[in-house]
Amino acid sequence: MCRQFVLGMIAVLLVPLVAATARAEATSEAELERLLLSGDMTKASGELQRIARLNPDDGNAQMALGVAQVLGGVETLGQSLYRFGLKPHGLLGMVNMPFVRLPVPTNPKPDPLTNAQFRRMVERFERDLQRAEQTLSKIDQDDVRLPLHVGLLRLDLDGDDLASVDEALWKLLARTTGTRLDQATAEGFVVTLDKADVHWLRGYCHLLQALCDVFLAYDTQELHDLTAHIFFPKAQVRYEFLQQKTGDTWRDDIMDLITFIHLWRLPVVEPDRMPAAREHLLEVIRQSRLCWEAIAAETDDDHEWIPGAHQQDAAAPFFRVSKSMIDRWGEILDETERILNGERLLPFWRGTTKQGVNLRRVFEEPRTFDFVLWAQGSGAGPYLEDGEVTSRQFWRETQQVFSGRLWWFSFWVN
Repeated sequence: MCRQFVLGMIAVLLVPLVAATARAEATSEAELERLLLSGDMTKASGELQRIARLNPDDGNAQMALGVAQVLGGVETLGQSLYRFGLKPHGLLGMVNMPFVRLPVPTNPKPDPLTNAQFRRMVERFERDLQRAEQTLSKIDQDDVRLPLHVGLLRLDLDGDDLASVDEALWKLLARTTGTRLDQATAEGFVVTLDKADVHWLRGYCHLLQALCDVFLAYDTQELHDLTAHIFFPKAQVRYEFLQQKTGDTWRDDIMDLITFIHLWRLPVVEPDRMPAAREHLLEVIRQSRLCWEAIAAETDDDHEWIPGAHQQDAAAPFFRVSKSMIDRWGEILDETERILNGERLLPFWRGTTKQGVNLRRVFEEPRTFDFVLWAQGSGAGPYLEDGEVTSRQFWRETQQVFSGRLWWFSFWVN
């Protein structure tokens, strides 16, 4: 009995010591980066989840887990697109819609795709983003610092359990954005993730969730039935001849493109998703403000993803930010928030009316979306009202502040 008691006490004393040692080793910056660069995002997420659970106050561990969950969501989406044979190229490659932009490898034996399967794909992606955002929201430490060789990240997009060199994240980004990068530049591309980047990544999670909600709010069945073959070679469409190649491929592609635009007449099927999308967009604005507050408080200058005006060591050397750009970005956030809240109206593009479009009502009172009618103006008619319209002069001056690259800047910093 005495011997068993002594052994039990030793075990009680050793367990916390062993656990503490495991935490100290597992949460090192090098170990966290090693897991993210392993090429197995599923395994990395599982291990990082264990580490984060053992270290709830370790901002670096939570950040690494959030990054893994975001990348895991992208990887899962890519594997689904590969399974069904996504083909974002050719003449119809100009239709670069959300969710079908990932440059996945060509699948020689794709599965048939239904509209319901595609919608479940988007729903899964949204859930993955939500999980990642919830992980990142737990970080309240200001001393987050996680160096990461972004150019060495790899995703297994074809689901063969092997993230190859061709599936390196930098190559995917280069193909998606048309950016010219080389291997040496990519391998030397290092970002030191910090508290500002926590808010940046949370903002992007909310932005992508907003896109998911807007897509899922509308009935896409007919759009799928008559045009899904544009993107997926074995999509289940209404007529077999749509899948068949003829001698005049150019004509078929042109007609498919016209039909695709024509069928952007989408009835509302899940109306509650539109107000949810607006809330996500408002959260993007809040996270962007927090991001810039964190940047302003930084005293270091170390491979910054988004540098402040006082920082020179940008991870992307071509990315520089001036104080005037930061100040104007704050004004953009304020004005965009007013527009989303209906306090400012969008300019209307037809006739001589001084009324504007209440964007808040577009989200809160969704109707059948008809692209052609919106382009003509009739689609916006129900949302026209009297009120203060956002200043065209403000947006012209804003373009000048950003040297005509406002869209690019917005894409970078959300």
